[in-house]
Formats: sequence, C-alpha cells, structure tokens
Amino acid sequence: MWTFVSMFFNLDKFYKKNNSSDYNSSTFYIEKFKYLIELNIQLIIYTDQEVHDILLPYSSINTKFIITTFEEIELFPYIQKLYKIRENNPIYHNSRNIPEWCLTTMTKNEAINKAINLNPFNSEIFCWMDFGFYRPHHSYIDYSIEQLKSQLKLLQNSNIYKLNSIHIGFINWINKHIYNDINSFYKNGGPCTVSGQFYFGNKEAFNKLKINTLNIFKEHISQNYFHHDEQIFFYTILKYPDLFTPFSTDYFCAPFDVIFPQKRTFVSTGLLIPNLLKDNQINFAKILIERLLISHSLKKIILSDENLKFYEKVLLN
Repeated sequence: MWTFVSMFFNLDKFYKKNNSSDYNSSTFYIEKFKYLIELNIQLIIYTDQEVHDILLPYSSINTKFIITTFEEIELFPYIQKLYKIRENNPIYHNSRNIPEWCLTTMTKNEAINKAINLNPFNSEIFCWMDFGFYRPHHSYIDYSIEQLKSQLKLLQNSNIYKLNSIHIGFINWINKHIYNDINSFYKNGGPCTVSGQFYFGNKEAFNKLKINTLNIFKEHISQNYFHHDEQIFFYTILKYPDLFTPFSTDYFCAPFDVIFPQKRTFVSTGLLIPNLLKDNQINFAKILIERLLISHSLKKIILSDENLKFYEKVLLN
C-alpha cells in the first residue's frame, strides 16, 4: 500500500487584510481536509500543533501527523531574503504568493522525507497530494470524490510504478531560449511547467529529489529568483532527467492521467508535446506519446488522424 503525504500551515496572519481571496484562507483549506479523509487513504499530514488540534476531530485511524512549527521548516531562514528580493515587485502585489506561501510549497519534499523516515504504515511508495486538491466547485474538477477515491485505489493496485523514479505530471514545456536565461524564465513570476499537486515515488527517489531540488532552489535564490516549487521542479527535471517518469496531465486531474491520459488531453496534444519536440526533448515526448496512443487504442481518449500519423512518425525516428 501507498502512503499519501500532505501539509498545511495556517498563513492567515501573514496576509494583508485587503488580500481576502479564499485561497489565502485557512478555513477554505481546512474544509478541503474533510475530502482527503473521505478518500480512505493512508495519510500523513505535516503541520503545527494548532492546526493538528483543529484537524484531529475529522481524522481517521489512517491519519497520522508530524508536528512542527512553520518557523522550524528547513527553508525558513530564507524568509527575509525573499522579502528583500520581492520588494517593490508588482507581480506579488496583493498576491497569495507571499514569501511564507512559496516557502511552504518548497517544503513538500521535506514533509515527504520526514514521512518516509516515520513510515507508520510500512509503505514502499509515497505520494504527495496537495492539502486542497479536491475542490468540488472548481471548474476543472469534473469528477466526484467517489470517482477520485476509485482512481486512487486503481492506481495503487497498478504496476505503473517505475523503480527509483519520481512520477510527475507534465503540463507544458518551456523552450531553451527562455530557460537558459533565468531572467526571461522568471519575468512574469514563473511559467506553468509541471503539476506539483500530485507526484509519487519510493524512498530512494525522494531522497535524491529533496537533495536536487534544494540545490536548484539555492542556486536560483542566490540569483534573486524564486516563485514557487513548480519552477524549481522544472529546472531539476532539466538537470536530472533520469530521475523522472513523466505523464501528461493538467491541473487537478493528475491521478486520472497516470495510467492512461484521459482528462483535458488538448493540453498535451496542443502544447506539451509540440513544445517538447521544439526543444528536442525527444525521450520525454516519446514516453508521453506512447501513453497517449495506448489510451487511444483503449478508447479512453480520441486522437485525430493527424495526431495519430504525426505521433507514429515521431516514434519511428
């Protein structure tokens, strides 16, 4: 069985009073925790004592907590550096992406590795899932909590897992003319690249991931750049491609796309694969094309004749 890992720190006190988005509200996320419990998964939550006390009444026997304070996370010493480099940057004006929030996103792999060391369920595979992953009123979520529950069970019982690899969803790919110039890459904060909402692997893979992403983070922040974890993931994939097994997906639907791509595949066919090929990322493109073709053959999706011919040509080269 797998262990799922998530994390939540109440950052309300760090937001300005005029920034009243639901996505900055602890109440919003605590309500979403109830859906994680409904999934009936083995779950570890990385949080502080105050949030633990709030969540505990909703928890199940399959819920465990790792308690820490926000100020004790490994990256907290970078908080003042982030405030300084973002000073007077209009991109972050009235944004939920405050320094505390983006450092929390970079703490995912810390949380996973602490969960691996604890391993109360004696699991081999660990899966990150965002605390607020299931949002029934979000326009992207066209499935019920029961359908998500069934998909996670199917995924855990599949043989899709590749040893010592991080399985993560690719949403789009950025061209080398942009990512070779870090200033261009971060010009508007940071482009969409991967789905940091959901990814999985074993102990060895996550140990490497934590080390590698931390090195990339330190490199970027030393140059006065950092938006959130997904951009760090992208540069880690560029530098350590053999650590990753990609699947094509979009936001809020990754669990459905791991075995067979089946939701919003226009993102993959229209953006991801063309951009991978333009950047000469042939190996990644072939992996994703093979999964799309299998999904098409099983009638999970319908690819156009034009795409079918093009994909077959790419695989032959």
